[in-house]
Amino acid sequence: MVGLAIGFGSQQLVQDVITGLFILIEDTIAIGDWVVLDSGHAGTVESLTIRTLRLRDGKGFVHSVPFGQIKAVTNQSRQFAYAFFSVQFSYQTDVDSALQLIREVGQSISEDPILRHSLQGPLQVFGVDSMNLNGITLTAQFRTSSGGQYAVNRAFNERLKKRVDQAADVSFAQYYPQPAQGRDVAK
Repeated sequence: MVGLAIGFGSQQLVQDVITGLFILIEDTIAIGDWVVLDSGHAGTVESLTIRTLRLRDGKGFVHSVPFGQIKAVTNQSRQFAYAFFSVQFSYQTDVDSALQLIREVGQSISEDPILRHSLQGPLQVFGVDSMNLNGITLTAQFRTSSGGQYAVNRAFNERLKKRVDQAADVSFAQYYPQPAQGRDVAK
């Protein structure tokens, strides 16, 4: 029985080491990267050994994960990221005016002395992405440095909200729940 337990334990150890070697050789992750694992763990890589990965999550907790348990890794710290904007406007909105507001906010982000250092190109405006019962959705994005997308997203959303509040012909979509059909509500 003890031999069987040792056999299973060594099998897991060998799996951890082999997977760890491939992850290290392929340079999938490095210390300082922000990663999300298929297990649901996410955080900054603090250390890598031949057998385990140690992450510190956003709350400060440290997770030690054996490489053998990792099947997929999403590395959010390599080369660049995208600050993606998907904004829903009402059908009464003038689309050209809304697109112009988005471009103006993008220009203000590009000129911001702090935020412009996170950008790796101009704002790309994609236009009308979809329509549904509540309105039209316009999309755009900035290519940013890794990690820079968060501050750019927050600043863009805040600035666009302020600009829309001042615009006469542009308004955000509102959700209007539809009453259930076929039920007698008032009895």
